[in-house]
Amino acid sequence: MRVAEPEITVCTPGRQSLLRVSWEGTQLVCPVLARQDWADGRVAYQVVMPTPVGCGAIRLLWWDSSTMRAVPSTEG
Repeated sequence: MRVAEPEITVCTPGRQSLLRVSWEGTQLVCPVLARQDWADGRVAYQVVMPTPVGCGAIRLLWWDSSTMRAVPSTEG
């Protein structure tokens, strides 16, 4: 069975939305690189997660309202 490709929205560099993500007990603010909307209703976000060494790790996270929140543009 072939799964339909998601609709992908790429964020404009410098104008990305931000997500607050609860990750291993820590609240992180992550810039969003892209959003994937799947035909079955699932949503995934490609984000840059801060790392202890100062660079970012790119992760694909499935939307989970219990661990993720949009950051208002005035808060980012």
